[in-house]
Amino acid sequence: MRRGSGSTARLRRAARRLPYLLLKGATKSAAVVALLLLWEAAPRLGLVDRTFLPPFSEVAGAW
Repeated sequence: MRRGSGSTARLRRAARRLPYLLLKGATKSAAVVALLLLWEAAPRLGLVDRTFLPPFSEVAGAW
Protein backbone atom coordinates (compact mmCIF):
# COMPACT_ATOMS: atom_id res chain seq x y z
CA MET A 1 0.00 0.00 0.00
CA ARG A 2 1.26 3.46 -0.84
CA ARG A 3 1.89 5.98 1.84
CA GLY A 4 -0.81 8.64 2.19
CA SER A 5 -3.41 6.81 0.06
CA GLY A 6 -5.85 6.82 2.99
CA SER A 7 -5.78 10.58 3.23
CA THR A 8 -6.31 10.87 -0.53
CA ALA A 9 -9.40 8.68 -0.30
CA ARG A 10 -10.73 10.78 2.58
CA LEU A 11 -10.24 13.94 0.55
CA ARG A 12 -12.10 12.44 -2.39
CA ARG A 13 -15.02 11.44 -0.15
CA ALA A 14 -15.08 14.90 1.38
CA ALA A 15 -15.04 16.51 -2.07
CA ARG A 16 -18.05 14.41 -3.10
CA ARG A 17 -19.96 15.43 0.04
CA LEU A 18 -19.20 19.14 -0.29
CA PRO A 19 -22.07 20.00 -2.70
CA TYR A 20 -24.53 18.18 -0.43
CA LEU A 21 -23.28 20.01 2.65
CA LEU A 22 -23.38 23.37 0.88
CA LEU A 23 -26.96 22.75 -0.30
CA LYS A 24 -27.98 21.67 3.18
CA GLY A 25 -26.46 24.80 4.71
CA ALA A 26 -28.03 27.06 2.09
CA THR A 27 -31.44 25.48 2.67
CA LYS A 28 -31.24 26.05 6.42
CA SER A 29 -30.06 29.62 5.91
CA ALA A 30 -32.91 30.31 3.48
CA ALA A 31 -35.41 28.97 6.01
CA VAL A 32 -34.09 31.29 8.74
CA VAL A 33 -34.17 34.29 6.38
CA ALA A 34 -37.74 33.44 5.32
CA LEU A 35 -38.83 33.24 8.96
CA LEU A 36 -37.25 36.62 9.75
CA LEU A 37 -38.89 38.20 6.68
CA LEU A 38 -42.28 36.83 7.71
CA TRP A 39 -41.73 38.08 11.27
CA GLU A 40 -40.89 41.55 9.93
CA ALA A 41 -43.72 41.70 7.39
CA ALA A 42 -46.65 40.26 9.36
CA PRO A 43 -46.98 43.09 11.93
CA ARG A 44 -46.20 45.80 9.36
CA LEU A 45 -48.94 44.54 7.04
CA GLY A 46 -51.44 44.29 9.88
CA LEU A 47 -51.67 40.51 9.78
CA VAL A 48 -50.92 40.31 13.51
CA ASP A 49 -51.20 42.81 16.35
CA ARG A 50 -47.90 44.68 16.92
CA THR A 51 -48.48 44.48 20.67
CA PHE A 52 -48.13 40.70 20.62
CA LEU A 53 -45.60 40.36 17.78
CA PRO A 54 -43.58 43.49 17.07
CA PRO A 55 -41.50 43.58 13.87
CA PHE A 56 -38.12 41.87 14.09
CA SER A 57 -36.24 45.12 13.48
CA GLU A 58 -37.80 46.67 16.58
CA VAL A 59 -37.04 43.61 18.68
CA ALA A 60 -33.43 43.52 17.43
CA GLY A 61 -33.04 47.26 18.08
CA ALA A 62 -34.32 46.95 21.63
CA TRP A 63 -32.07 43.99 22.28
